[in-house]
Amino acid sequence: MHNSNKIFQRFTLVVITLTLVALTVFGSVVAKIDPFYIYHGKVDGVNEVIYGQTYQNYGMARFFPYDSLLTGSSMSENFKAEWFDEKYDTKTIKLPFAGGYLTDFERLFKKTFATHETVDYVFFGLDLNNLINPYHDEYINFDAYQVSNNPIDHFDYLLSKEAFEYVTNTFLVSRTHKYAQPNYYDMYFAKDVNEYSKEITFANYERLKDYSDEMELTDDLMENVKKNIDSITPFFEQEKETQFYVMLTPYNILYWDNVNHLGEVQYRLEALKMMADAFTRYPNVHLYLFGLDEEWITDLEHYKDYIHCDDVISHSMLECLDTDRDYVTHDTYEEKIDAFEKFLSGYDFDALFEQ
Repeated sequence: MHNSNKIFQRFTLVVITLTLVALTVFGSVVAKIDPFYIYHGKVDGVNEVIYGQTYQNYGMARFFPYDSLLTGSSMSENFKAEWFDEKYDTKTIKLPFAGGYLTDFERLFKKTFATHETVDYVFFGLDLNNLINPYHDEYINFDAYQVSNNPIDHFDYLLSKEAFEYVTNTFLVSRTHKYAQPNYYDMYFAKDVNEYSKEITFANYERLKDYSDEMELTDDLMENVKKNIDSITPFFEQEKETQFYVMLTPYNILYWDNVNHLGEVQYRLEALKMMADAFTRYPNVHLYLFGLDEEWITDLEHYKDYIHCDDVISHSMLECLDTDRDYVTHDTYEEKIDAFEKFLSGYDFDALFEQ
């Protein structure tokens, strides 16, 4: 009986030792390849795989070399970083967050400015929905290990099955070069995987039947908008040498048809005024209200749904930077938004569905 206990104890010790060794090797391999760029940038000789914005953007912002940042939601995926490089003689990295909240961009800006001494430009595609989405100060679109210095949080990364699978895929890509992304600075070009046309746009839109009463602009609603705005404005003050080009992205006329049914036109236009009032107070912020461009938002041939536009409109937005088109200052933003409200109030939405 005594010998049996000794054998069991030795067996248990061996199992524990081998398990710890295996976990150490497992975690070391993940840390060495580091597919999510938690500890370092690209590994020389390894043709790595692009896994997703929420997994890799923060690490790329921290470790990759660049002079300028291009970011925004999925509405910014049809920009090409090289367009901005050519126009502004800079090296731009494109790091969009599809469905991102403003606090996601806040954390991205923190990573960017904390790790890069000089950032010439930030090109920011701002969605109207960003302003009215519920303000979140917790981590909702990524895991704690991506921003935490607590080693305990990193066990989820180093010892996860998913991370090891990504490491395996990375090795396979390095051997075959299949699925490799040609340009780490200009990823997620949506035109490559989507089709755009008026027909497709209407097919992806379901019109509401009933109209709601106009939403009351409660203190809680407007305080939420203010919190979202206040998550971004400190960077304008702190990074005075950086030029921020903020582009309100052009949701199309079907979006406004939907908003009109919801009774939220005033709410969303008031959110725009709050944002414009805050942003245009800073001399290094250049604000373009492309989302109010009547020509673009009524040309549904360049959309795939009521929000997402193609690269034709995206390139037109780039071309309009440093021109007067849709550019507003602290003295002109109200006039621009009021004119758009008048446009909406006189627009024949029903005629869109009689064609």
